[in-house]
Amino acid sequence: EIYTLSLHDALPISERAGWAHPALTGLTTAQWDQLIRGLQEPWQARRDAARGGPPARRPRGHPPALTLAEQVLVTILRIRFRTPQHALAEIFGVVTDTIARAEQQARPLLTLAGHHVEPAATPIRTLHDLTRHASAHGIDLTPKAKPAR
Repeated sequence: EIYTLSLHDALPISERAGWAHPALTGLTTAQWDQLIRGLQEPWQARRDAARGGPPARRPRGHPPALTLAEQVLVTILRIRFRTPQHALAEIFGVVTDTIARAEQQARPLLTLAGHHVEPAATPIRTLHDLTRHASAHGIDLTPKAKPAR
């Protein structure tokens, strides 16, 4: 069975956010959905503040490399399994700076929401170990190709 994520239609998600399986996040689907919905408003407020206010018109250009759900997932994987940034960068198809920035943005939001990530007993230190762990739980973590520059 393919694990899918059901989020409010207004939230921008990609198929990578569907990797938010309880075996990886430690959260049920309902808890994950509630967490992401609860973080949407403070996340948007921080983005608007960083830009100097809400956008006056529809954004142009490329969408963000990682959605809010993906930023939270990356951060939870970093905390929960102590997975190195380079392994997450490879699986998410981004550079390590994007993983670092996602973590910088998501950690304060998780703290603000009062969400504590319980570390797993065994760290996952390599991409191979992460994909093997996911596969054991029926999750296909096919690495995403990095966009051409």
